[in-house]
Amino acid sequence: MQTKRNLCAKLAGVTAVLTLLSACQTSSFGTAEHIDFRAERFEDLRVVADFNDCKNDGLDLDRAAEESKDFSLHLASAEKLLSCHYELGNRAVLVDTEQNMKVVALSAQNFIKGGDVDQARTAMEIFETSFNGRDLLYPDGSSFTQTMQVILEKSKSPNQIALANINARPKLKQEIRRAWRWLAH
Repeated sequence: MQTKRNLCAKLAGVTAVLTLLSACQTSSFGTAEHIDFRAERFEDLRVVADFNDCKNDGLDLDRAAEESKDFSLHLASAEKLLSCHYELGNRAVLVDTEQNMKVVALSAQNFIKGGDVDQARTAMEIFETSFNGRDLLYPDGSSFTQTMQVILEKSKSPNQIALANINARPKLKQEIRRAWRWLAH
């Protein structure tokens, strides 16, 4: 009777140990899915870090261009900033949308400062298609996209009423009106 109890106890102990061991085998901590998930998260973090590094390099070029008044640095900054957006590809959702918008917007502005209006138009097309009609506002409340439309002359005919209705930078609208007066007289 005693040996039967010992045998049953040993059998129960072995069964418990085997059950615990099999539970460890089905744990998800060592599975391929868990490893793939961690690798994907690491890759996501790398994409965000690369975007931030790229953006900072573009901003450094922008500051250097402002200090030196070198048009070629404006173009280099614009190209660098636009490349930051391109490198995100289909992973753009990983970075803050407003930061990405500002990168593309500054790129368009710097293409204009550097004298490459065609590239500025391309950057604006990218801005408009990538951000589904969203806009940025300057500190004075004027619209980035409408200001760029005026600069890029989307409507070339002098129309005072249309210009008044656009939420572009006031100083820019004043310069456009001044240019129209010179053309008319």
